[in-house]
Amino acid sequence: MRIDLNRVSTIDFLIRHKSTGCPDLFAKRLSISKRTLHFTLSHMKDIFNAPIEYNRHKKTYFYAEEGYVIISFKRISPSFDAHSQPTPNVDGNYSG
Repeated sequence: MRIDLNRVSTIDFLIRHKSTGCPDLFAKRLSISKRTLHFTLSHMKDIFNAPIEYNRHKKTYFYAEEGYVIISFKRISPSFDAHSQPTPNVDGNYSG
């Protein structure tokens, strides 16, 4: 099963606003199964190190630390030019 980045972004938003509701309601709100919800939350914890927890009293997911998930491209250097970088030969070695 692949992780849906749009879903991750929506889940992140709802968690930060403490408006997820219980797992059944949360899954229904996202139009996914509870199993898919738990799969996505697990991957968010593993891949993004998101400290996601659930408050049974308030019936909502929350982040144990203040923060948010960022899914973006990080530029290495403003002067980076992919066209001027060496490319590997057929044997895997790089040529100037």
